[in-house]
This record gives sequence, structure tokens and C-alpha cells, in this order.
Amino acid sequence: MLIIAHRGASASEKENTREAFVAAHKMGAEAVETDIRRCKFCGKLVLSHDPIRTEEECRAALAFEDFLSIKVKGAHLPLSNERFFLGEQMQLHLEIKEKGLIHEILEMTQGLRCRDKIVFSSFLWLELFKIRFLEGKKPRAKIGLLWDPVERNLSWWLVAAVGKILKAKSIHFNLAALNLNREMVEYFRKKRFLIYAYSDKSFHPKSQITLALFLDLDGIFSDCPAYAKEILWEITLQ
Repeated sequence: MLIIAHRGASASEKENTREAFVAAHKMGAEAVETDIRRCKFCGKLVLSHDPIRTEEECRAALAFEDFLSIKVKGAHLPLSNERFFLGEQMQLHLEIKEKGLIHEILEMTQGLRCRDKIVFSSFLWLELFKIRFLEGKKPRAKIGLLWDPVERNLSWWLVAAVGKILKAKSIHFNLAALNLNREMVEYFRKKRFLIYAYSDKSFHPKSQITLALFLDLDGIFSDCPAYAKEILWEITLQ
């Protein structure tokens, strides 16, 4: 099961920062996830789950363009064109938080040798449709469809149909919803989607990680990838 560092190793470092991503790498995470939105103060794309409310928050936020040039032990994390140690090894999940960002994000990631490691995800499904529209006849981008069945009570067949139209590789569920609807996993797996799970909790208890493993999920988003990997190893040994 893939361990995806949620906003980096955000249980031990401030989320969506260089330190959080470096820590995730050191903890052995196979993938990292981050949030992209536009700062209303500087106009740049920045990494932030919540809207930027003050100029101080603007200065503190990591710009997406700076994220592309972060280095760890001489290797760029994880998108740079110069060296590809992390780009070759780590999957990157970019969650699109607002409308109107797609064109710029695609431009900034176009032509990267490690672009096949990028998963573009969002609860804003129309923004994901824009990716396919802008790509034209040869879709390349990997898309992850974010869906919270608790907040958006949609029929499974409708969600699967949207995923198929988008040529989505994965569907990302709220783990709490999976706990209530185990048959949901089997349904979407038969539709040939990878299944990832996130949680409303900032820190996964052992019971949730055990549940994710029991359901045979393809991946789980974790604020503390080292802890998640330790629990997985412990369960596997048992």
C-alpha cells in the first residue's frame, strides 16, 4: 500500500513547507501530496490548504515555482529538470484548490521528464475536465478524482462515469465513508480505478491504517508517513 505524505510530513513539520517535504523523504514516503491555490496578495501559485488571508501568510507560503527547485542531498524535489533522484522515486499528488489554475499548472509542469509521476487531483471536477480539454487528443496527465460521499451523496455509477470520462487513474475517498461502505471498494475496483483514502483526522490511529490494509487499498494519505509505515510493517509481521 502506497504511503502518501499528506502536505509533506505535516505531523512533525509545518504543512506544505520545504521542511515537511524533506522530512517525508527521510521517512521513506513513496509519494507526497500538496495543495495549490493562488495568493491574492502576490498573484503567484502557492502551496496552501487554506486561502491566504494576510501579507504575512503570503510571505510564509512556499511558491509553487520554488517548490519545483527544492533540493535534498543535491537532488531536486521533485520536479526539476536538472536531476531526478526524487522525481524518479516519488509520486506527486497536486490537489487543485481553486478555479482558474489549470492552464498555469500545466504550463509549469509541461515537458518535465518526471511528469508521469504527477497526479492532478481535485474536488472541483470541472477543473479536471479542463485538463483533458487543454491536452487535446493525446491525454497524458494522471487524474485523481476526489470525492467525499458524506458531503456529496452521489450514486456510485455516476462517480464512476465521471471518472471514466476523465480517464481518471484513481478515486480518492474519505476513509470514514469507506468504513461505512466496504462494498464501495469492490465496486470501484471492478471499474479499474486505483483507490486511495484520506482522513478527516490529522493523525491516523492504528485502527484506520489497519482498516485501509484490510480493505486492500492502493494508497493512504498520512500526516506521519514513518508511523504509517511502522504500523503496516507491524501488521504484516503479525
